[in-house]
Amino acid sequence: MASPTPSTSNALSSPPGAANISTRDYIYLLPYPLPPGSPIPYTPGLPTHNPLNLPPHPAEPTSTLVLTSPSSTFLDIRINRPMHASEPLLPNDGNPHAARLEWAFAGTSFSAPVADLADLPHGQPPPGQEARDLYESVTYSKWVHWVDSRRAVGAHEEGEGVWRMPADTGTMYTFKRGVEGGFNEGGNLTLEFGVGEYPRLRVVGGGGGAGGRDGGDGEGGMGEQRPVQMHHEEMWRDVPLLACWPETKKQCVVLRVEAAVPASTTSSASSSTTNPDPSSASPTPATIPIRGLIIRLGQYIQGFLKSGSSNTIERWEFTERIERHDRPEVKESEMERVVGGDWVRVARIGDAFLPCAVAMKEGVVLGAKVEYGGVEWVVEEVVEW
Repeated sequence: MASPTPSTSNALSSPPGAANISTRDYIYLLPYPLPPGSPIPYTPGLPTHNPLNLPPHPAEPTSTLVLTSPSSTFLDIRINRPMHASEPLLPNDGNPHAARLEWAFAGTSFSAPVADLADLPHGQPPPGQEARDLYESVTYSKWVHWVDSRRAVGAHEEGEGVWRMPADTGTMYTFKRGVEGGFNEGGNLTLEFGVGEYPRLRVVGGGGGAGGRDGGDGEGGMGEQRPVQMHHEEMWRDVPLLACWPETKKQCVVLRVEAAVPASTTSSASSSTTNPDPSSASPTPATIPIRGLIIRLGQYIQGFLKSGSSNTIERWEFTERIERHDRPEVKESEMERVVGGDWVRVARIGDAFLPCAVAMKEGVVLGAKVEYGGVEWVVEEVVEW
């Protein structure tokens, strides 16, 4: 399959519907395949209704942030939470915490509404809960991975014998706004039900089985390890998208790079693989393929570069400086005002260069190029509203 052509978008005067910032509240694993009659979604019934006798409460082992641009280009970065008190909440100094990168992937997302809830193939809500009473909408969604920390660049586009990029699809249940003080009070929660491969959960054996794919050379021989395939439910929380002082409009900027660079220019980065990449094949001696994406959406920037088998990610957040007035003559609505702010890098893993600073600048234009280390990043989307 040919590489997707990067999309472009002109500036918009109205709020673009696809633009979204979301964080993950939890992930909950379910058996694959599901036992007949399993209620789906499953987690809203916990802990009271737990027919599969699974853990009574979901948990979130990562710091996950997803940025989706108005043209549906997305970047999803998931960083493992610290295992020890001596570790920082988020790693921010490159490779010493390389194993903390749980997953990073980017590409294009697609969604379509489910017209009739009776058509859903995986069961009904827990007893006593009617789907029409719980959900504002239900959609089928698909995320096409253009670059993925767990796969070699182009692994999903090569011929036979390569561990291809697995399909990434889900059914999205957007909950209705709850009562004040109750569940989903802010009306910003969506539950995803899907199926995926989990490299840290592995089975040994040949042929088919729970893994569905082998983690070695793609031939599935006896004794090879394969990632386990599991159903999952993930709870996503929409985050308000903000303008950054002194800007009065909300901003989105997307940069992309795709190139093959001389191996000598990336040798240091390629020597520090940040997380398991079972599909990585040895690159040609002359060049190393790279792909990367940077998205600035409102008050967040994320960047991801895949160079050979090496991954580099960054996450930035705009922090406002607040001035507070406590004088009695000042109106309550005017006691606090934003007087400044700074972009602060809150996470970094890997040692490659990411031009995230470009996305912070005012006046970024569509088609602008940034060159560093022999590769060229191109601004493919600029939107403000």
